[in-house]
Amino acid sequence: MIIKVDNKKVKPVIIMNSFVGINLPKGKHKIIIDYIPRGLMPGIALSITSLFLFFLYIIKNK
Repeated sequence: MIIKVDNKKVKPVIIMNSFVGINLPKGKHKIIIDYIPRGLMPGIALSITSLFLFFLYIIKNK
């Protein structure tokens, strides 16, 4: 997880083993949070492989 406040990387604070927080001073800020789940890439690869095999099965059994 990458968190940027006013275009500067900020280390997140884990709260109650489930939530993510950040410490901010008072005022107006621009906050950007980038998050990619751990299983996203293997899940995409598995889905594409499954679709490919499904289409091969359909074409072969026409």
